[in-house]
Amino acid sequence: MAGGPDEIAQPHTVSSAAAGGLALPLSDAVDAALAQLGVAQATRLVRARANTALVWARVAGVGEVAVRATTQRAKLARERAALESVAAGAPPVARVPRVIARVSGAADALATTWLPGRCVAALLTPSEGSPVEASSVGASPDADRLAPIFEAAGVQLRALHGAAVPPDALPLRDALAQRLERWGAAAGPRLDADERGLVSQAAAALDAPSLDVDRVLAHRDYVPRNWVWDADAGLGVVDFEHARPDHPWVDLARAFEELDSTPRLVDALVAGYAPQLPPHALRADRGFALLRVLHALGTIARAGVGGDAVAEQRARRSLREAGPRAVAQVTRQD
Repeated sequence: MAGGPDEIAQPHTVSSAAAGGLALPLSDAVDAALAQLGVAQATRLVRARANTALVWARVAGVGEVAVRATTQRAKLARERAALESVAAGAPPVARVPRVIARVSGAADALATTWLPGRCVAALLTPSEGSPVEASSVGASPDADRLAPIFEAAGVQLRALHGAAVPPDALPLRDALAQRLERWGAAAGPRLDADERGLVSQAAAALDAPSLDVDRVLAHRDYVPRNWVWDADAGLGVVDFEHARPDHPWVDLARAFEELDSTPRLVDALVAGYAPQLPPHALRADRGFALLRVLHALGTIARAGVGGDAVAEQRARRSLREAGPRAVAQVTRQD
């Protein structure tokens, strides 16, 4: 979990999860996880939604911990499996939280170590709290200041992708084809005629050589809000609830969409992840273009439910840029 508790909290110090107003069964799950660890000297409700909550605690003899409680068991199971897979891997091991307790019941809870540092997304925001225009960050001195952090994020992503994953009987190309059909149908009602045409043509990229790879442990939400920067410890990665075996470039496709107006930082991320792969060559690759189309479709479909207009606009830009690249190999440099 990321940052100091005050940085991402609706601050709210409590003596227990229940005392903090956290509803059942989440409060019981949090308290049961903390009871496994010892005496909680302080707790703070970081965030809470209808079916999930994140609590920071300081536990005697353990230190700072994060407890995530949820009724969405599949997400918590994915998080636990991903963290344990990384921890069991050979060096270099990514800097991620360590699982220290878990609880099953009406709601499940997972306790992990708390990673110190600042959420990297906060570094993209000025101190007064108003967001930086993405286009200005990409061309400003701030980009040069932040580039080493994004390069470190690429290095951490490479280490993360080295974790062991179970085999999957479904070939990756077939899985991607099914995903294109599923997300294309889900996003279809929100697409205009040109966008639907791009999606239809993108299926041609399923024969791209770059899709002929083994699955890796993909984070699948690899963006600055899930990175933690500490000057001494370096960059850490949190929030693995979406993690699962997938194409290694899925995480880069997600980052490209989120950071579409900050090319300097995107290039730094790619340089850390794959120093031998020029960013312009990655952008031009048909397989990577298909992965970007897939992610854009997912974002557009979810926007129809959650109403995130900013994310939907980014996704449409990504779809319109990547769609043509999925059809014909682009050789020019961007």
